[in-house]
Amino acid sequence: IINATLQTILNVLDFRLPLKKAVESPRIHHQWIPNELAVEGKILPNIRKSLERRGHAVKERNSLGVVQAILVKRTKVDAEADPRKEEKARAE
Repeated sequence: IINATLQTILNVLDFRLPLKKAVESPRIHHQWIPNELAVEGKILPNIRKSLERRGHAVKERNSLGVVQAILVKRTKVDAEADPRKEEKARAE
């Protein structure tokens, strides 16, 4: 949960992605034991190859966490539900 939340926040704040794209973007996760880097299948092949070249043991996973997000900017509220799970989001 922590990695999925952090990656979504970074996608919005650092990479300036719209909230929907930030929530939908593929994720990565390293648990320490086992010493492997889990990646979602939607990750770009060039990113996966770059991680492998750097010595990571990359394993593909279907899903790495689910987030629901709310973004408030002044008078606008945006909400997104993660498509990895059948949920809906609503902001008023």
